[in-house]
Amino acid sequence: MPAVPAAAVEPLPAAVHAAVTVLPPFLPDDPTMWFDLIEARFACAYPHPNNGTKFFLLLNTLPPDIATNCRDVMRNCTEHATARTGNPYEAMKNAVLQFTTKPKWSCYMDLHNLPPQGDIKPSLLMAKLTNCLPPGANKDCDLFYSFFMFRMPQYLREILAATEFTCSRDMAAAADRIWDLRQSAPTVAAAALSQPRDRSSSPHRGREDRRNNGRRQQGNRRGRSQTPHHQAKFINPDNGICYFHNKFRNQAFTCGKDNYGNPCQWNGPDARSGNGASSR
Repeated sequence: MPAVPAAAVEPLPAAVHAAVTVLPPFLPDDPTMWFDLIEARFACAYPHPNNGTKFFLLLNTLPPDIATNCRDVMRNCTEHATARTGNPYEAMKNAVLQFTTKPKWSCYMDLHNLPPQGDIKPSLLMAKLTNCLPPGANKDCDLFYSFFMFRMPQYLREILAATEFTCSRDMAAAADRIWDLRQSAPTVAAAALSQPRDRSSSPHRGREDRRNNGRRQQGNRRGRSQTPHHQAKFINPDNGICYFHNKFRNQAFTCGKDNYGNPCQWNGPDARSGNGASSR
């Protein structure tokens, strides 16, 4: 980190100075980020700790397994810090990073094995992909863009592929805008469906009314057509002859009865028995 000029930093009270020199816990998954955080603490402390003080603060925060693996460097740096010679903090920092930083091929494998987008925003996925890159890798190239687009839904890939981007940050921002719009669409549709429908203004209202009227008229016609058929079975009280013989005479093919089961009084021939007398 760039050094902060002493004149640009106001003196801090003793309690605040003690607080800013308490380093955060070690981050085994991202040691580079951890060193950025502790150096920000050093920059806020005034007066600034020298290299020997920073080394001892670093040594006091390192996990035992990392300190054990860097024992030879730690001993050499301890001598320089005690004698206030050299730069023991930078030497110990380089040793810790060399021991904890993943090989570049392991970083690329993590990049390859990262799952698809799921329900997170594209910018968060881009941040995860960027964190998987080894130190010094270029994240503003077509190869890295392809890793990002491969994990996007189909509709996002089609739009992003048709656009030219100069950096990965711009690509993630564009994907966020499209993703936010797509996520808000179901909410708008659900709100529209929850509104009560005004059937009087429906364009299909006239068609539905005509269909219902047609069904009622058809039902009325069926009711009217059944009435003569039902009444035809009654015997005419004037002559005691059924409807069929009254109408068709000797051409009748059937004969009716009254409600009490009494037969028709027709005695002439009809179509049921040829030219002979009717048989009941």
